[in-house]
Amino acid sequence: MTEEQRKAYAVNIEQASVRLTDLSSNILWLNKLEKSDH
Repeated sequence: MTEEQRKAYAVNIEQASVRLTDLSSNILWLNKLEKSDH
């Protein structure tokens, strides 16, 4: 694997982890909304 490929993989992993963090936050936020709604 070239250095360029390694950097591209690192960027993709970083972007995916940011999306996962956002998704988790949204799920927790929705869960909180649902509980306060009932």
